[in-house]
Amino acid sequence: MGTQGSVSEIFANASQLNDHELSTLVGQLKLLRAQRSTPALSEKETDILRKINEGFPSSQWNRLVELDKKMEYSALSAAEAQESLILAEALEAYSVQRFEYLKQLSILQGVVSVEQLMDKLGIKSSLNP
Repeated sequence: MGTQGSVSEIFANASQLNDHELSTLVGQLKLLRAQRSTPALSEKETDILRKINEGFPSSQWNRLVELDKKMEYSALSAAEAQESLILAEALEAYSVQRFEYLKQLSILQGVVSVEQLMDKLGIKSSLNP
């Protein structure tokens, strides 16, 4: 099978993904492009870049969005409010860890700031799809 058929199949499969999964895929594709365009990333840099692009788990993200919408239009039960708090804390912990990875990579790459690194690699600052 030729490359064109493969790209078409990949695109068709990608069109079936939800927004968060699609954002994760885009992040992984950016990682691949960065690996190919950046001269010889070290194993450590590659590992950190992979962790940066992993994304917050889509099942947790989707549930948090669902609870946020429900909270906007009606009251949450006590159990749902607790679940929402736990998920929000997990998202915050993920965000802090992701920023730490960005700081590590910016140091390894000799880039002055995390923002410059993100611009260089085309990494979004937003966590949501």
